[in-house]
Amino acid sequence: MPEEDEGTVTEHTARIPDVLDDPLRNRGVAFTQAERGALGLTGRVPAAVMTLEEQARRAWAQLQGLPTDLAKNDYLEQLHDRNEVLYYKVLGDHLASQVDVSAPGAALVPPVSNLRAVRPLVRPSERP
Repeated sequence: MPEEDEGTVTEHTARIPDVLDDPLRNRGVAFTQAERGALGLTGRVPAAVMTLEEQARRAWAQLQGLPTDLAKNDYLEQLHDRNEVLYYKVLGDHLASQVDVSAPGAALVPPVSNLRAVRPLVRPSERP
């Protein structure tokens, strides 16, 4: 909110706590009420407190509701940029079905649904 002091205008902006800018430490709504108070997060994150497992289920449901692989990839990149712990929890829980979406061009393990199409391409000594 601008303040006027003898003809000058000064802008004051609220400082965002460092933990919210650090995807390794940002736990979103998993911060307890006590942690929120200690870190200055009260009013800066949604009021609900959810466990990591609850957040992962919700993130997975949101991901599954997206219409294209590109939209899913964008969602995962945004999740990674803001909350790495949740990102790795979601991928860890559902890695086999997300390999081709989260790492285009780097997938070494085809989804099970594509295994029959890939099998003839694998040399006999490398077949599963």
